[in-house]
Formats: sequence, structure tokens, C-alpha cells
Amino acid sequence: MPPAVYVLALGIFALVTSEFVVAGLMPQMAEGPNATIPEIGYLITAFAAAMALGGPFLTVALLRMRQNSSLLLLFGIFLAGNVLAALAPDYRTMLAARVLTASRHRPSSASPSAWPPASPRPRCAGAPSPWHSTG
Repeated sequence: MPPAVYVLALGIFALVTSEFVVAGLMPQMAEGPNATIPEIGYLITAFAAAMALGGPFLTVALLRMRQNSSLLLLFGIFLAGNVLAALAPDYRTMLAARVLTASRHRPSSASPSAWPPASPRPRCAGAPSPWHSTG
């Protein structure tokens, strides 16, 4: 397989993992910014709301960009949001970082599956499927 397939697979794994990591680390995260466990739970709610509300707008905004450029931009937002969340000195900064990270989640996980296969080798091309992440 082309190396780009492995890079995309690793990227999608990181994206989905970041979505669920807060649920498993709630007690440890509550110690850092001096927040309560229920407040950390709101990070999950804020992530879901930002993903649902911000994702479609960002997707439409990225339609005019080249596919590779938009994917690199989305992974850059993902990296910046996660670094900001990891280094957050307080709860509000962590909340803002999670919202930033969530807003790019839908476009970056749906875009690669919606693009038409452009492989020069037909055996490497697969049919795009928007259903890969809908559970």
C-alpha cells in the first residue's frame, strides 16, 4: 500500500482517540486545572456540541480548498488544539481547546472517505464510503 494510506490511518486513529480520551482520564484531568469531575464531563458535552454545530460550517468553508491542503489544515488545527489542551493552565483554556479540536473533527474524518479514489493503480483504489465512522 502507498505510505499515504498508513499516514491517513494513523491520523484518523489519533482523531478518534482524542474524541474519547477525556472519558477515561476524568479523575486525572480534574486534578490539573482544579476543576471538578462534573466540570471535566462538560468537556465531553462541549466537544460533541462543537463537532455537531461547527463541523458542517467548516466543511462548507473548506470546499474551495484543494483536498491535500484542507486535510493538512485540519490536522494542524487538531495538533494546535490538543497541544493547547495539554498545556492549559485553567479550565476555560482547556474548554476552548476542546471546542477548537472538535470543530474540525467531522470534516477531517469524512473528507478522505468522500474523495474519489485517485490511485494510478486500480487495485489500491476503493469505493468511498461516508458510513465508515457512523457506527
